[in-house]
Amino acid sequence: MMNKKMKKIEYQFFIRVINNDVSPDEKKYFEDWLLQSTKNRSDYRSFVTLWEGLTPPQNMLPPDSHDQWEKISAHVHAEMNKTRNSEKHFQPDRSPKHERMNPHKITRFFFEQRFLSAAIVVILLASGWLVSNFDHLLNHSTPVSEISMLQKTVEIKTQNGEKKSLMLRDGSRIHLNSSSKLTLPDDFDAAERSIEVEGEAYLSVTHNNSKPFKVKCGNTVTIVRGTEFNIKNRGTTVSVVVVKGIVETYDIASSKKIRLKKGEAGSYDNVNGLSVPKKADIRYALAWRNDKLSFSHTSLKEVMDEVERYYNVKVVFAEESLKEKTITGYFNTDSMTNLLSIISITLDISISYSNGVVTVNERPQRNKTIKG
Repeated sequence: MMNKKMKKIEYQFFIRVINNDVSPDEKKYFEDWLLQSTKNRSDYRSFVTLWEGLTPPQNMLPPDSHDQWEKISAHVHAEMNKTRNSEKHFQPDRSPKHERMNPHKITRFFFEQRFLSAAIVVILLASGWLVSNFDHLLNHSTPVSEISMLQKTVEIKTQNGEKKSLMLRDGSRIHLNSSSKLTLPDDFDAAERSIEVEGEAYLSVTHNNSKPFKVKCGNTVTIVRGTEFNIKNRGTTVSVVVVKGIVETYDIASSKKIRLKKGEAGSYDNVNGLSVPKKADIRYALAWRNDKLSFSHTSLKEVMDEVERYYNVKVVFAEESLKEKTITGYFNTDSMTNLLSIISITLDISISYSNGVVTVNERPQRNKTIKG
């Protein structure tokens, strides 16, 4: 758990992260580990800079890191033990022989940066690859990894049909809805607590009067000190629903603001700016947190956008006019077929699904038989 100090990670696991060779549980553990401290992010960023800086083009493949590790591990540990007496701050490796990473059995030892560098160089020297490709390395630029550490920010993304929950260093919890992104600075909680949300998120913010929590979302900034609220940005509209406490939402361009209390909602759009606070239907606003979908006089286009995000499918409208139909309701999500059936009956339209594509069409008109 993030409120307990997490164990350190061996550098070989970093290689698997870069190569996208980790399970969903390992990936979540790694993301939580990154968010735990600036040092963790600095360690990973240093590794990425070194490792990816040594990555050749496709026609210049480096040696396999896993095979080479077995060959040089004894040599590296011997070198570390040799220097431990002369450098008091360095602690030798007392971990068991390396195994494939298990997020619940992370080794306690992490290489000092210079030993990390030496280990990678030895891997490359062992096959002669570094020598034969040295000229290329001098001019090779460093690519950005999936989690952008080189830009001193951390990005956590969800795809269609995916949700994520995480805890920040200050103890605040964030739940990301599907097709959303959370961005926070590498030094989050050092001078201030500031993040950016794209898509939809539910936040439970740890109280801190001296260090307000700021959430940039679209053209707004929402400031809280300790509260729970939902924030959503789809298209050009931002909506905020407060479950506990008080928040203040600002229009970035005009600096105008609205103050929202428990049970209230506010919104922003590019045409009308900030709305006035109004009573919120918490059940509808937080339907996604309970694996439901809710709509209130919502256009069929927006409804189907949610269907795409939730079920990771593609929706096609046979007629543009169908997008303007509206629907209101609170729906279970355990069966997409049942959901689409309810929508089609309610709006008297035809909705079919095949090979990952949902097609919305007018309902065929039956020919009437005239009796003579």
